[in-house]
Amino acid sequence: MDGGHAPFEHEAQEIQAPMNGRITALHVHVGKSVREGEIMISIEAMKMETHLHAPRPGVVIEVRTTEDSFVHSGEVLAVID
Repeated sequence: MDGGHAPFEHEAQEIQAPMNGRITALHVHVGKSVREGEIMISIEAMKMETHLHAPRPGVVIEVRTTEDSFVHSGEVLAVID
C-alpha cells in the first residue's frame, strides 16, 4: 500500500488504563469475541468505577491484568485483534 491503510486491517489494538486505579472486574478472557462498545474491564479510582469498552469488534488475544490488581495510567491491560 502506498501510505494509506484500511482501518483495523489485522491490527492489534491495546486497551490501556485511563488512570491509576484498581481492577474491579474482568469481563473478558483470551479468545473471547467482543463487540464494539462491549465492557471489557472495570477499574475503580477515587471511589468511582469506570468501564473500559471495546473500541471495535475483535477477539481478545491478551489480558495483562487480574482482578484486584493496581494499575497505572497508560498501562496496557488487554489487547484485541
